[in-house]
Amino acid sequence: MKRGVSLRTFLIAPFLLLFLSGVVLIGWISYQNWQASAHQFERRLSDEIGQRIKTNLQQLFNSAATIAHVNRDLLQSRQMGVDDSLAQQRMFALQLYQMPYLTAISFGRPSNEFVAARRARQGTTVHVVLSGQRTRGVLQIYSTGSDDSARDLLYVGESPYDVTETAWFRRAVATGAPSWDDPDHLDSRDGLGFGIGAPVYGAGHALLGVAGVYVGEDQLSRFLEESQSSAHGLSFLMDVHGHLLATSDSSSLFEMRGGDLHRFSASESHEPRIAAAGRELKRSPLTGSRLISIGSENYLLNAIPYEGPDGLKLTIGVLLPEKDFSGMLTDNLRISGLLILLSVVIGTRFGIALTKRVSHPIEEINQYAAQLARGEWDGRPMPDSSVREINSLAHAFDGMAVSLQDMIDNLESRVVERTQELEVVNEKLARLASEDALTGIANRRCFNEVLEREWSRAQRERKPVALLLCDIDYFKAYNDNYGHHEGDMVLRDIARIIAAHARRPLDLAARYGGEEFALVLPGTHLAGALYLAEKLVQAVRDAELEHGYSRAGPIVTLSIGVAALYPLHGEASSRLIQLADVELYHAKDRGRNQVSPRIPGSLEVGS
Repeated sequence: MKRGVSLRTFLIAPFLLLFLSGVVLIGWISYQNWQASAHQFERRLSDEIGQRIKTNLQQLFNSAATIAHVNRDLLQSRQMGVDDSLAQQRMFALQLYQMPYLTAISFGRPSNEFVAARRARQGTTVHVVLSGQRTRGVLQIYSTGSDDSARDLLYVGESPYDVTETAWFRRAVATGAPSWDDPDHLDSRDGLGFGIGAPVYGAGHALLGVAGVYVGEDQLSRFLEESQSSAHGLSFLMDVHGHLLATSDSSSLFEMRGGDLHRFSASESHEPRIAAAGRELKRSPLTGSRLISIGSENYLLNAIPYEGPDGLKLTIGVLLPEKDFSGMLTDNLRISGLLILLSVVIGTRFGIALTKRVSHPIEEINQYAAQLARGEWDGRPMPDSSVREINSLAHAFDGMAVSLQDMIDNLESRVVERTQELEVVNEKLARLASEDALTGIANRRCFNEVLEREWSRAQRERKPVALLLCDIDYFKAYNDNYGHHEGDMVLRDIARIIAAHARRPLDLAARYGGEEFALVLPGTHLAGALYLAEKLVQAVRDAELEHGYSRAGPIVTLSIGVAALYPLHGEASSRLIQLADVELYHAKDRGRNQVSPRIPGSLEVGS
């Protein structure tokens, strides 16, 4: 009799062949996909870094332009005296504390009088810089006192300083409008500066001076370094002439040659990777991403154009080494190989077990047939067919599954009902805990929680938080003469008006206590908060709620104190409340029915 292969071998061989073929095919497809994904991920990461830098620069340069415009308007409207050096020192220092990425804020006059607040390099300390008649024409740097004005003399310049001869002053005067100057030294002892100058004009278009805001190379380089997520990658910033403004590795941007400042173009950088990228962009100035070779390694170079306020044009460069992503591909392939090997072992063992289960009953029947052929008639039980057992078990499980399904459905229905009931109760409790019972807006507890949350968020994201503290003028006289019922109606009407001005998702209108209300405005600068406060005061006037016992007018009016801060690390939110409360006191002291501080003329409602 011909000896063939065993039934177990006959069953397992096709199974293993198909299984191994599928594993190999899947492995090859996975390799191709991982390779494509690695390149796609590299480009996406490069774009994300570039966009993150672009967004950060947008915020930085918009802040600088806004401060320059605001200071120009304050000086032109005489809300800040052109010759009031002390007021300028305090205002500029306060603005620097609120704008942590700005380097210097200044005002120079045609008479060569110069006042500036400047952040010390590699730190947060703010100094006052003065030049002019009182300093005998040389630049002097002072520490600041508790009132943010000049206190102790720290440095005296060695040569005369003429602010009217500086590039930023002359450029602003020449253009007659806010404009960005070419980077230069802020002064003889500092690094490279880059800023915007806004000319200030008086009556008859007479030049009163130039208001300036500057960003140093340290701040720009810190932006790039914080946005760079690859340990081996680089980012750099260039102006329209191809000169470097900042690099994520803080490499040199300039050198002095015979007393003159020589700025490096990207192709002249001491960092060989930036120099190679600069040569590539000089050869082919197209924006977008491309692969370039630097030494023995490949890098993805992404050039991203940036256009900012007042005609500012820059180019952002991002360099990412391909080895970072090829290493990731190698790791994935190693892991995949181990998984494939594990799959082969598991699949083989599973196939053997399965074929054994199928072939075992047949082998027993064959043995029983051989026993009968030998004349051995001793009876032995016939093995049950595995198919029959599986079918029988399947029917039993099918019946049990139907019963279990009915039980589970019933249980789930009851759980859903109980969950819905709990959600309704929890929603009511949450509303009662955070809502003011009289006015229907947020209560003091909710106000405290939201302010702390938004304060912490602003610290992390380096964004401002504004607060409006509102007080109904002479409300006690209203209650005393019209009664508490009418007083409650006024409280509801005022709450409704204030809530209507909290239009953004994160804005919060709350009853602060008694006749006081609060409006929390995350991500809002002082100018925006003042503008909204003026609209709110006007909206209350427009409601024309009668108040015959008010010394502020025949109708119900509001007094509002406004404050806005960039929260510093470790600073408490109570600082913001304290500033807004002081401004509310000023609004009441000046006659009520108004906003404090007073809004600049260019930002008034309706202007």
